[in-house]
Amino acid sequence: EAGSTKQQLSLVDREQQDGAAALVVAPAGGKDAASAIISRASVPLVMAWTSENAAGAAGVVTTDFGQMGTALASRIGEDWANGVPVYLFARSLENESDAEFYAALAGKLEEEGFYPRLTVRKNAESYRDVLDGLAAQGVRRAVVTALDPESLEETASLLEAEDSLSACVGALYGRGSTLAVLNGLDRGTIRGICVTDEFSAGYLSIWQAVEAAKGRPAKERVVLENYYIEKEDLRTSKYEKMLYPIE
Repeated sequence: EAGSTKQQLSLVDREQQDGAAALVVAPAGGKDAASAIISRASVPLVMAWTSENAAGAAGVVTTDFGQMGTALASRIGEDWANGVPVYLFARSLENESDAEFYAALAGKLEEEGFYPRLTVRKNAESYRDVLDGLAAQGVRRAVVTALDPESLEETASLLEAEDSLSACVGALYGRGSTLAVLNGLDRGTIRGICVTDEFSAGYLSIWQAVEAAKGRPAKERVVLENYYIEKEDLRTSKYEKMLYPIE
């Protein structure tokens, strides 16, 4: 997933030249990125985390990022009165899934009476500058939502490192289920997260690629459920196996 569409096209070319029988790709670019990558491939291609129709792909494994964003905004609306300042942090909106999540989240927040302020990370100080600004203004109940796991990890780390910054934030939300994110949720730094079954997504993507390499492409679009969880959900049987599949 990392990189640009141009970089991914180069990687597709390289893997095909090296003899790959099938490929799994999560498009890094925005709209039409999946189509560009599929057009470039001469071997079966399974697409992950794309909302595009992806005609020509051997299979698709994804989740509904728009529904995820809408659900999170609704939860914020339940937790907080409108008028509370809401800040959205994102590393980029070029990625298709991030852009879809943002559009749905911001749209629903506005419907709920909030006025979300977006910060796209330009450098290592981008998020800190926003939090420092809140501290200088004496803000005490801002809601911060990270649009990607990397931004969520970074923001949680900032809040844990300095009490002056954590005092400004009433709650931190986001999406992703990396170990650092789950630890932040368990410690209470993160209020709630949107997750999907990453382990099953990986398994299904590889299974579809193997079948396609054998000449039996599934041509199936698998849309995995996504969920909103908080600290108390971490060790419930429903989520523990999904979030900690190796333990």
